[in-house]
Amino acid sequence: MKMDKDIKYIVFKIENQSTVVVDKVGEPNASERQFHHDVAQNEPRFIVFDFPAQTSDGLILNKLIFIHYCPDNSKVKDKMVYASTKENLKRRFVGLYKEIQASAHDELTFQSIASSIRL
Repeated sequence: MKMDKDIKYIVFKIENQSTVVVDKVGEPNASERQFHHDVAQNEPRFIVFDFPAQTSDGLILNKLIFIHYCPDNSKVKDKMVYASTKENLKRRFVGLYKEIQASAHDELTFQSIASSIRL
């Protein structure tokens, strides 16, 4: 599944320990600051990001990135629920280029995402 060009990223959360729901949707021109604001700092989240990555010859290609954000200070039960749900959610997005694990909010910078892609 390719994301609609009206969406830069989707942030998902799990409600009631069982239901994955959309928490936030990033507009195409959403800034890094807005992205940080949309991702809860102290709670796990899944993020599907249509990220513009640059090739070694300067070409920009959008790649669908799956981010599993689970802060170190998350509750153990939340960590377990998110870990057991991750693969089912990933299967819904055909064409994922890469999965990124993040455990600190400051790991969610556009620069760190770009450096982990490497085209």
